[in-house]
Amino acid sequence: MIFRILHFLLLFIGFSIGLVNGQIDQVSVGEGYSNQAYYSLSTGEVTVLSNEAWDIAFTNQGGTDAGILINESSTSGSEAIGLFLTAETDWNVEIVDEGQFPDSIKIYNSEQNWSEGAFNSVKDTSSVLDFGWGLYNPSNHVIEGNRIFVIKKRDGVLLKFQVESLSSGTYTFKYAHLDGSNEQVKTVSKNSELDNSLILFSLNTGETLDMPTDFDLIFQRYTTDLDAGDGTIIPYTVTGVLSGPGVEVAKAEGVDPENVLEADYADQYSNSLTAIGHDWKGFDFALGWVIPDDRAYFVKNSKGEKYKIVFYDFEGSSTGTTTLEKTVLLSSAISTIDNSNIDIKVYPNPFTHSVIVSTGSDNDAEVQLYDIEGKLLLSKNFNRQIKLETENLISGQYLLKISQDDHFITKQIIK
Repeated sequence: MIFRILHFLLLFIGFSIGLVNGQIDQVSVGEGYSNQAYYSLSTGEVTVLSNEAWDIAFTNQGGTDAGILINESSTSGSEAIGLFLTAETDWNVEIVDEGQFPDSIKIYNSEQNWSEGAFNSVKDTSSVLDFGWGLYNPSNHVIEGNRIFVIKKRDGVLLKFQVESLSSGTYTFKYAHLDGSNEQVKTVSKNSELDNSLILFSLNTGETLDMPTDFDLIFQRYTTDLDAGDGTIIPYTVTGVLSGPGVEVAKAEGVDPENVLEADYADQYSNSLTAIGHDWKGFDFALGWVIPDDRAYFVKNSKGEKYKIVFYDFEGSSTGTTTLEKTVLLSSAISTIDNSNIDIKVYPNPFTHSVIVSTGSDNDAEVQLYDIEGKLLLSKNFNRQIKLETENLISGQYLLKISQDDHFITKQIIK
């Protein structure tokens, strides 16, 4: 494993590395898995949306994305929205055979990222101009819709659907009954001022709604490919955890969750949406839902914050409640403070038997040494200079926090 030697100031009002130990949170998607729960690791807050609140999502991630997703979440006993690709290319032609859209040909969202969804999954991967629902026209810089889809709503009603274009940041799309009646033309515009990466749209209301912001994980139902038991792979609806935009996850299996080190998995982070997924739990017909006791997840979000998550309980469809323990490993909640009065020298770095900390001042100071998991190893007061004996420390990465005159800085050191 390669560690870079960094000398940097962490401009924290509160030095929050490993200071939140084993906080228990509960996240519920409701009875019958009726909701989607957007969970913030830093605050523990949960924002809930009903599964039926939205149907289609348009990416709002910049100037070049053109992803369109379907809402795969469904309440127990209810049908999820179905999306199908038609062979028709003329919008004005009536679609008369409803039987040509069995569940076996549904198309689904990608499990890899938030930039592409089910509407993009039908693209010709050999063409960089193909976005699935449409083709990019280099002459006018517009993605022009060239495919017609059918959407099966939760109530069983079939609609034909086409995205006409994405031009200058505005999606234009239309939908109607299969015979062309009750046609609706709508627009959704990207907005860089929004904090959310998706703009949600409801076919029932004909209106948009904002995706919740300030979340890291989404607890919800979604569709994934599973082995039916005989080697046959089928799409199956599961209840699990999806990583939010910008979130990466590393899974540690066969470990002691309490003592496993993030540093041992620092090169295994994945940005897959289903890096946590659904298999952190399993169902035993004798015992009910069971949670493996040898697993932990390390989660790193777009702010640079790191957490360890250990799942402890899942109550199933009766409440939809998951109980987990989170431990803060590294928080980057940054606020600027003035460290100009601290002239710190730390040497040698890398170190072997000892580390010398010098402040260049006779004022009282304090030095604290943390391991990479945030555990406080020692704390000492000193004036001007101190020698820390480190012979008993194992090789690895450590953090020093030096405080003086209501200021502090941190330095990363390596043995």
